[in-house]
Amino acid sequence: MNRLLRSSAISALVLLAGCAAGPGRDFEQRRASAESAIRDHGLANDPAIDAARADLEAALAGEQGVVWVDELELRAAVLHERDEKVEMLARLPMRNVFQLSTEKAVLRADSELALAQLEEATLEQRVRGCRPSLAWRVFEEREQIFVAYESRQEALLEWNRKLRRAGMMDEVRGTRFDLAVQVLLSKRSPEPPATALRTDLAVLPEVSPDAPPLDTTPEVVRAELLRGPGVDVHRARGRRYAALSEHESAARLPSPRFVDFAFEPQPYSGDDRQYGGRIAFEIPFGFEARARSRRFAALAHGEASRERALVRDQVQEVRAALETINAFRLRSRHWHDLLGQATAAEAIADRWYAGRSANPGQVSDLLDDVYAARTTVLDARERAGRAGCDLLTASGGTVAAWPQ
Repeated sequence: MNRLLRSSAISALVLLAGCAAGPGRDFEQRRASAESAIRDHGLANDPAIDAARADLEAALAGEQGVVWVDELELRAAVLHERDEKVEMLARLPMRNVFQLSTEKAVLRADSELALAQLEEATLEQRVRGCRPSLAWRVFEEREQIFVAYESRQEALLEWNRKLRRAGMMDEVRGTRFDLAVQVLLSKRSPEPPATALRTDLAVLPEVSPDAPPLDTTPEVVRAELLRGPGVDVHRARGRRYAALSEHESAARLPSPRFVDFAFEPQPYSGDDRQYGGRIAFEIPFGFEARARSRRFAALAHGEASRERALVRDQVQEVRAALETINAFRLRSRHWHDLLGQATAAEAIADRWYAGRSANPGQVSDLLDDVYAARTTVLDARERAGRAGCDLLTASGGTVAAWPQ
């Protein structure tokens, strides 16, 4: 009996040591990477991120609560027969030993799910700021184009007025030119978008004549999607349900329930001090545990199916975004040349204005073509930028990091 009690105590210590182990290295690396992404994108003080962090801390704290023995029950009795005698009983209640490892797996899955949700919350906040950031960058670019266009048109308006005052241009033609330019300036004056966000995010692509197309092969797209936070959340939740299923299965196995150690600190007068011990086993029928295990197994299967459905839908969205980006990149030489032609035409307009080699209307028409060329390129860049936001939304990946 003494050997049995010592073995039980040693087993308890071993299990206690094992259950107190902290998160693994891979988990900590993922957590460090998530925190780094939060800092890099300026989300450290975001309330949604703070809430997800708190959930992760709670899950990690829960992992430390898995122990085999967490209390000691002491009982004392005073008996009177011919003299006073005292009996003591020390009872060590035990949890189901087979459920300890499975419960630890459940709590580890809770932490992994909380970490995946933190990564997903980070992505959601980045996605939330992508389109507004793009809108602001497009506004800044459009404003620069307009300022250059407006300053030259204002100079032409002044030249036109001088010609009219000098009698070198008839009143109808001069007035018509003045009114037409004023209308164009009013229409083309950019206004800040209602949902704009001033950031340093590189959401508006530059025109690079040698930009290679992004890889759109199904294998690459699927591989990138499987690394996304949305997939990780379904996968982590599925592992949690699978661990809960195993936990309920373990509840059907017989396990020690408690160990007692009885002794007499004060026996009857003349009697020897008595010692004793006993161990109790719990033998469950397992009907309820079997039903719960099947329920969690079905939920795990459901999460796996949701993961497949998510990837299926995201493949379509990602490939559509990649095709838009590639269409812009394949015409990058054209966009580059068009901007070059616009700059050359603007220089010609400046020279004609300086030398008064043409009338204001002719120079203005050339400036209109310069403005149209530059805004056409900007519109193409904006479409590619929106596709980049769509790529981030669907996959969690950026254009810069996507395989080529």
